[in-house]
Amino acid sequence: MEKKLKAIIYARQSSGDEDLSASVEQQKANCRTLAHEKDITVIGEYEDLNISGKFYPDTTAARALAAIDSTLQDWVASTAAKQLKFRKGLGKAVAVLKTVDLILVDDYTRFMRPLANSFLEGHMKQLLVSNHVKLLCVKGGVMNPAAFADNLVATLISQINANQLENQRSKSREVLKSRRDTGYRPCGNNFRGYRRIGKNQYEIDPDGAKFVQKAFEMGIQNYSYMEICRQLSKEFGIPDLHYDTLIPVYRRPEYAGYMYNSTGELIISQEFKDIRLITLDQFNQMQLRLRDKRIHNHDRKNTYAFTGLCYCGYCGERMQIMSSNAMPHSWEEGLRLRYFTCIRNIYREYRKECGSAHIRYQYHFPYGWKPGMPRRPVAKEENPCEAIIAGGLHNLGLYESLMPLVALSILQEKKRILRQSKVNDTLAKLEQRKIYLSKRADTLSEMFCRGSIEDEHFEALSRNLKTEQAKIQEQIIEQLGIASIDIEKEKDVLEQCILELQFKKIDDRLYKKYAQAMIERINVFAYHIVIVFKNQKTLMLERIPHRAARVLPDWTIRIRGGKIYIKYYYKSFFKGDRTERIVFEDETMLIVTVGRNPVPGEWMKSKNHAWEWGQAVPAGGDQA
Repeated sequence: MEKKLKAIIYARQSSGDEDLSASVEQQKANCRTLAHEKDITVIGEYEDLNISGKFYPDTTAARALAAIDSTLQDWVASTAAKQLKFRKGLGKAVAVLKTVDLILVDDYTRFMRPLANSFLEGHMKQLLVSNHVKLLCVKGGVMNPAAFADNLVATLISQINANQLENQRSKSREVLKSRRDTGYRPCGNNFRGYRRIGKNQYEIDPDGAKFVQKAFEMGIQNYSYMEICRQLSKEFGIPDLHYDTLIPVYRRPEYAGYMYNSTGELIISQEFKDIRLITLDQFNQMQLRLRDKRIHNHDRKNTYAFTGLCYCGYCGERMQIMSSNAMPHSWEEGLRLRYFTCIRNIYREYRKECGSAHIRYQYHFPYGWKPGMPRRPVAKEENPCEAIIAGGLHNLGLYESLMPLVALSILQEKKRILRQSKVNDTLAKLEQRKIYLSKRADTLSEMFCRGSIEDEHFEALSRNLKTEQAKIQEQIIEQLGIASIDIEKEKDVLEQCILELQFKKIDDRLYKKYAQAMIERINVFAYHIVIVFKNQKTLMLERIPHRAARVLPDWTIRIRGGKIYIKYYYKSFFKGDRTERIVFEDETMLIVTVGRNPVPGEWMKSKNHAWEWGQAVPAGGDQA
């Protein structure tokens, strides 16, 4: 009696559901039908879901071989997932090869799709030959790897399939690239704020649109990401709203009617240009905020204008916002006092100099006055000096004393939006420059191909061209953003900010936005601070010894002809000293100090204090 053949069934698909695949089930059904017709006993069924046929079976030998298969490694690196995988189902099938005569598959490609020059094909054929197992395909018949003809046919099939797949993939990439470069999304999936209603057609989802607009509005106003999540979650009933949900929203230019092309440039989106939810300027502002890691998400419950800007002047470590309870019977009793202190003094070894650098962020009552004694704003008919004298010397922190400096950021923002009338001319010049640079790049490539330019010279020139092209593209996007601004509305907001600033008040979030845009860092010493601006110019302000504290000076501000004039008042001013000294001057701002402070250290000795506040620093000078 003839021995009955034993076989196992193996099925695989590249994409689909994680738990169940109609394709795999159909493959198994086809194999069972063939086994019944051929009178073959099936002793097991194995499958792999969502994995390519280019991957090895999950065995010890296959893992070692995959580790040195450079062809497979290069292919994995070119995929989106960039992850090396192994077929567990095939690994289990390999483990039982000694007990069977055949492996049943629906098609040879289900068994493997080897890359050209990969070790996979040789490894799998070797396993079949060493275990005397043949491959039986529903679509193709028997393949015996030990037979020369069958082996040759299988190799040809693998190479033809690989070539077809590569051609299809290349055509798909070209089609997707063409769609993206003409302003159409390569995929048609929905996303928050829009719903798809047909080919290349979307409509606004009202609830999602309100969510997006609110998220951008709060983000531009410098709310912390935690506060944005909290408010959006409450308003729209979205539980567990997280920072990671906001970032994809902020990075979508489609909301402004734009999209990225295949080279990463912003172009007009044909699908969303007529259903914008925000302006391009709002999108650009959020991209600037996302790039500034210092204001990523440090503020949680409160907004601090100088988050990430303060550094210890002695060790250079970044300072951290801390809080403590006010002293009993003080004007601020029952409140939390917040100040910046050196993190070395918190988490590492104690240093006397670092301990003396801590500084108050803000005083709760206006300029340190008692409740019921609010400060009079400086009216136009008043002499600013007389108003300061009437108020007297009181405690000021970073928040109060550095407020006039943000006037420059506000004026620059105002000038930027008022340039809208010249946007078209500027855009035309930038486009001409962009075309010129593109022609230069083509000429440079031709010269390199002819061999008339050396490699090093070509690389240097190409690098410079790419840098300049990137700058031109950024300027074009900025000008397009300016063109999308409602000038009158933004102008009113900025004028209101300037007016309030002259009365020594400003919205906390706007204060932070403009401070972060203007100041690079603040170096804090025991008796002075050094403000480093974005243009690398510096301003030194002395700290005034007052009532067992070292506070910052009061100020007045005037804006004339687009230039800012600021005066800071030191301790001797309140005793009649009117000596002025220019400490900062350029074409946009003039800062003058009036009076002077006692020599550091003398004040502490005169008060008979039993402790020292760090090494003395000469008035107007830096710590050595």
